[in-house]
Amino acid sequence: MSLWDQASSGFAYWQRELWQPLADQLVAQARLKPGEHVFDACCGTGSSAYPAALAVGESGRVEAVDLSKSMIDLAQESWPPLPQLSFAVGDLTGCSAIRSYDAVLCGFGLFFLGSPNEALALLSAQLRNGGRLVMSSWQNRPFEPLSSIVVEALAEQGVTVRASPEVRNIGAMNSAAKLSELLNVAGFGEIQLTSVRHRLELDADSGWQFVQGSLLSSSLPQQPAALAKLRERLSPELAGLSIHADALIANATKTSASKTHAGKG
Repeated sequence: MSLWDQASSGFAYWQRELWQPLADQLVAQARLKPGEHVFDACCGTGSSAYPAALAVGESGRVEAVDLSKSMIDLAQESWPPLPQLSFAVGDLTGCSAIRSYDAVLCGFGLFFLGSPNEALALLSAQLRNGGRLVMSSWQNRPFEPLSSIVVEALAEQGVTVRASPEVRNIGAMNSAAKLSELLNVAGFGEIQLTSVRHRLELDADSGWQFVQGSLLSSSLPQQPAALAKLRERLSPELAGLSIHADALIANATKTSASKTHAGKG
């Protein structure tokens, strides 16, 4: 079972207050047109796929893929069926064919596709020349001060939290300058960046759900007693906590110079 299969319930808890507002911003920046064909990479619970499908209409097509079966199950349960929308469990790194989508959406998913350069090459390979990559990344240090509070509490239990490759990837694209440079190096042009300010107000219960639905979940103790002790330790600090979830949204055009990924078929 993948990390996101384990974290899917905590992830889904924040659909209305976090994931959907930011997904709506992503789709708005994509400026999709009726009849366009769209690929939604790392689609999660379908927060961007469904509004994208509404935007392209029945003459268009949205194919949404995620590695987590639990996320895809939630997506299929959460949204009314549309003839132009399909969800599938899949590993994007296995894609080898050069596709010809008009747009590729990737909401907070680039971190999980290997190195940023490799990930951008994978997404570029799905686009036709002149197609758009519309992606979101976190800005600055996301979810503070929650992340620091949880890391400190885990340290008290003897758990050292080390930055995962995904966390390092987040840091590699957490500013407009970094993200723009990555897109330039990957051969994208006409890069437009939009900064989105987003705040979350927590209480003890919602804060714990957030921890369980984030990358921090991989560091949580597996024993029920230790997990309960950690939750009890965190509850007073989570109550009334305000955290930032600021995002960057990029809209970039594939040029003939864009790099593509030649993966295994």
